[in-house]
Amino acid sequence: MPEISLGVVVFNRTEKLKNLLQSVVETDINKVYVADNGKGSEEKKKLYNSNFSFELKVLDLPYDSGLGYGRHEIVKELKEEYLIIVDSDNTVPPNVTELVQLLESKPTLGGACGMLIESNRIYSACRDLYEYDGLISYDIRGDKKVNFEPIPHIKFDFLPNVCAFKKECLDDYSWDPNYTIGREHIDFFTGHLNTNWEFALCPAVQFGHFPDGPQSYMSKRTDPKRILADKEYYLTKWGYDQIVHLQPDWFHSKRSSSRLLSLIMRTTLSKSPSFIQKMSSDLQDLILLYSGYMR
Repeated sequence: MPEISLGVVVFNRTEKLKNLLQSVVETDINKVYVADNGKGSEEKKKLYNSNFSFELKVLDLPYDSGLGYGRHEIVKELKEEYLIIVDSDNTVPPNVTELVQLLESKPTLGGACGMLIESNRIYSACRDLYEYDGLISYDIRGDKKVNFEPIPHIKFDFLPNVCAFKKECLDDYSWDPNYTIGREHIDFFTGHLNTNWEFALCPAVQFGHFPDGPQSYMSKRTDPKRILADKEYYLTKWGYDQIVHLQPDWFHSKRSSSRLLSLIMRTTLSKSPSFIQKMSSDLQDLILLYSGYMR
């Protein structure tokens, strides 16, 4: 088995980070990089001084330097052949190394992800990216082929934040340190539209997801002004006019009237002219900006 590391950026959700690190103990991961851009605390200090079966390396970063910066710093420190990127609100399944085995068997795959499990749903958060008429859209068009060797996997352009990567892939394009929150992930996969790497979902690997956190975290995570500033940076960097959200997911176990309505609306939008798609996203941005002023 090759050397495998895990990287996570943390702000202040220390209890969730503790659960993540405890889940890593049950795996073959050799090293964990924690990029900490929050305030120090006795709780963090105690956690970082714990004895684990893996090597723990804590990167003490400038306060509130953001998710893109944290992942960028992790990649700068990376020595291992494979890096598994997760968020602090995830837990790692015992079979996580199946993602690495898949990558080892497929020379063109640069990254492979698993599914996400929450209290009442299982979902993939995988989509493809399409460029047209100054837009970039998250969408899924037509049936997706399932490849069965060596384990079942499906190729996508965009994967969720529970993903194993080859170091070679990250050397070609990694996370942009200028993102605080919001668009660092689509930026990563947009960059790889210009490389030869492919990406895939492995449904057999399922990560726990326990979202939310204290108000001090959520106020920054959901700050409309920060989110829209990152979006504007992304659009300017890549020369797009707008990001369009069409098909929301490849697989989602939860069926509800609100989700069905969203699917109908997005399907209708996907069949609309591109200027209508742009207007829809522009309107969503205005609503988000207004909510920021009302805080």
